[in-house]
Amino acid sequence: MAMREGIQAELAQFDKYADMALPASKMALYDGAGLVADMVKAEAAGLPFKSETVAQIAGAVGIAKFADTADGTGTSISFEGYFADSGFPIPYFVRELQIGTATVPKIPFVRRAMSAARAQALAIIEASFDAHIQAMTGGTSE
Repeated sequence: MAMREGIQAELAQFDKYADMALPASKMALYDGAGLVADMVKAEAAGLPFKSETVAQIAGAVGIAKFADTADGTGTSISFEGYFADSGFPIPYFVRELQIGTATVPKIPFVRRAMSAARAQALAIIEASFDAHIQAMTGGTSE
């Protein structure tokens, strides 16, 4: 029973700051997504293509708009734009690189970047969320 009362007290305290949680979580998620986007750009720099092609791929990396779902708020790292010389959509070419085709070798650079950035991005999201909540509450957590 004492444990249940402790949990209820913590939930009541959390309700006090519930209206701050969504904006803070979006800001923290954006901070973590920024790291992942930077890692994807760094991995793209190592692709075995002409420097102009690599620069266009790295320049096409962006963070998608936030989407609110039943599971929470989310975003994704995405590619947009077209190659200047051919007009071919960059997202299609990146997808072909991820899975490979008969004419395009498989180079899963986005997967490598995501795997490398996962732990660090989660740590950044957690620290950023705490910092945003602290800033919103004036430095108090009670």
